Amino acid sequence: MVSPAQKIRLVRENLALALALWRAAKNGNISHGDLIGQSAESIDGHGRDGDGGSAPNALDRVQEERLTRRAGNQVRASFALSVIQTQQSLDLVFPADPLDEEAPDLQAARCAMYLMHNAVAGDMFSPVWECSPRYRRFFEVRPIRFTLDANEIQGRGLNWDHFGGLDKYLYLLDYCEAWAEQPRDRSDSRQSESATAAVTTKVINSMRRPSLFPEIGDAPMGATDSVEVFISTRCELGEAFRSTAKDLYANYVGWCKEAEQQPIAQRSFGMRLTGLGLERRRRGRGKHWWEGIRLAGAPELMVTERRNGAH
Repeated sequence: MVSPAQKIRLVRENLALALALWRAAKNGNISHGDLIGQSAESIDGHGRDGDGGSAPNALDRVQEERLTRRAGNQVRASFALSVIQTQQSLDLVFPADPLDEEAPDLQAARCAMYLMHNAVAGDMFSPVWECSPRYRRFFEVRPIRFTLDANEIQGRGLNWDHFGGLDKYLYLLDYCEAWAEQPRDRSDSRQSESATAAVTTKVINSMRRPSLFPEIGDAPMGATDSVEVFISTRCELGEAFRSTAKDLYANYVGWCKEAEQQPIAQRSFGMRLTGLGLERRRRGRGKHWWEGIRLAGAPELMVTERRNGAH
């Protein structure tokens, strides 16, 4: 018989697999042909460009876009399944109301899962938060640094940004699984303290695993875009501004550490800035500069130099 903890582990693994599929589709590592039993080479044996075949055409691109959307739908479905099954498992292990849970971190974890379950129960692809007045408060699971501010999300569409992204959510599943494995007798306070310590140790060890999706910034359902958040919180945009590429990326990495975000590679960082309409140029002494952006509070000297046409 599959235990409640094992069921949580299974849906977590399913979500991680869906994310890996989405990443592979997004990065072009799998194709529409792979899913219909057709390799990168065409069915008649003729290869693509360089092997006597033709280069990818508009139809290829449309098919790959559809594949990425379908993979995104798989992530959404896997997320909803994990929420529903985890809540069912917690209900079996913990008969009391989530708000009546005495352990603060476990209470926060149970309440977060309860609210997510309410959201996806109505529409798994377009979930909406349903928070009764009792649950409109701030929840924090300290061992995994998971937070959910339920004060002002009532009636809003569920967005993974509301609780820090899918990496934080996977840690929450780890935390719930670890608690579901603990003994059921809650009357012994010493046992409860021992269980809390055991759960904390297990989850902290799980957080040391390498991330399966280090560049999840543009994942479906509004996952966190660390570059845009960094710019909105730490930078200023303006025609007269500029910053060295080295300093800007270094500050982005530092911000990610503070905000507990996974930084993307410097090349991907540059591509995101270009996509946002910023321009990179090489100036004096071979340094690369980003035009139109500076760190908030940067010396006014940079602005003066730009206006004077200095290089």
